[in-house]
Amino acid sequence: MPILQNRLPNVFIGEDAPCDCWLIDADNLCSESLKGGQIIYTPHLGAPELVQLKDVPRPRTDCWAFAVMAFQILALCHPFIGKKVLEADEEDNGWDSEPSEQDTSVDLDEQAYKGYLPYIDDEDDDSNEFSGGLPRQLILNSQLRTLFQETFGAGRLQPHRRPSMAFWALEFARAFDNSIRCPSCKMSYFHSPDFEKCPYCQNPQPAFVIAKTNRWQTILLGENKASFQKSLPGRLFHPFSFASGDSAEYEAEIDLRRKNVKPVRGTKPFPPDLTFEFVNDIK
Repeated sequence: MPILQNRLPNVFIGEDAPCDCWLIDADNLCSESLKGGQIIYTPHLGAPELVQLKDVPRPRTDCWAFAVMAFQILALCHPFIGKKVLEADEEDNGWDSEPSEQDTSVDLDEQAYKGYLPYIDDEDDDSNEFSGGLPRQLILNSQLRTLFQETFGAGRLQPHRRPSMAFWALEFARAFDNSIRCPSCKMSYFHSPDFEKCPYCQNPQPAFVIAKTNRWQTILLGENKASFQKSLPGRLFHPFSFASGDSAEYEAEIDLRRKNVKPVRGTKPFPPDLTFEFVNDIK
């Protein structure tokens, strides 16, 4: 498969749609150490303890870098460039300003990137808030909000509070499975009472099916087709797995007009705890 490297380091994205994405960080393939070693990080993505030269690279610094990258991709703004930076008076950020008590740098952008300023969506500190970028209700569900808050709120000063990458994988998969892709503008948004229409183009919400088990649920869309086939992923039926959670476990044949779902001919029958909810009528 052809692979493109985007402007974010260590991120490789396939050309096909839907595309595969790989995070490759070969420089951290080493034993974790308490001190010493070379400190390497990407500008504007480095964890505060790395940029401030207080610690060495370790898994929790990677969790920080991933969270910053994810927030920028989703919200289209940096999680620490808020009103303290954007609304600063010239006297607060000039060449002759007094140095910060926390750092010799007086540049507010640099203080933000070094982790001295609060998270722009911090639930406990609104001194650096910023409502720019994409509205958060369009891009974050409650679980993702919690992960970002824990990483950039408490985790800014207490690195051990940052959620591990396993939680990010779990919650991004859950968010993806509860998203609706608008057949008109092709943008995605969460299945929520707040969005009776596409929030981007105001196109009516399409008809779809929600497949549910006692451990997971996922939305099945047919791109405005009355009948279609869909694979049901393994995470619907088994504990979440990095390796097999996306693998097809069952094959479903869906008829939106008749409101009927059955196994594709020749495939195995559905388990008893699998149910289907039909949302909206087909036009």
